[in-house]
This record gives sequence, C-alpha cells and structure tokens, in this order.
Amino acid sequence: RGAWIAACIVQAALFGAGHSYQNPLGMLITGTLGMLMGFLVLASGRNLWPAIIGHGVYDASRFVLFYFQGPPLG
Repeated sequence: RGAWIAACIVQAALFGAGHSYQNPLGMLITGTLGMLMGFLVLASGRNLWPAIIGHGVYDASRFVLFYFQGPPLG
C-alpha cells in the first residue's frame, strides 16, 4: 500500500512539472489535482473512470468560467 501512495505522489510531482509552462501556482494546483485523481483511482480499486469523469467535470467547469468571466489575470 505504501508503494502505491508513493507512486501517486511521484506521478503528481511529474504531472505538475509537466505543466511548467504555467506559473508556479499553476504547477502546484495541477500537481495537487493529479495527486487527488491518483488517490481517487486507488480508492476506486484502480478504476480509471472516476478520475476520467472528474477530469472532464473540472475541464468543463474551467471552460464555463473562462467563457463567462474571461481569461484569468496574470
């Protein structure tokens, strides 16, 4: 079990680092979401579908916010 948790943390760090084109806060947010999605996969018995749906809901919510509020500042 500890190895799976460590793997979630490592993949989240790599996922956040892969978004280095964003500012450091964006990397932190993306890495944190990656870790939460990784833990969701573990909690669901290594089923990817809850994380896939969660990712879609997150992206859709960001799209709606962008549409109504405009691009984020900075």
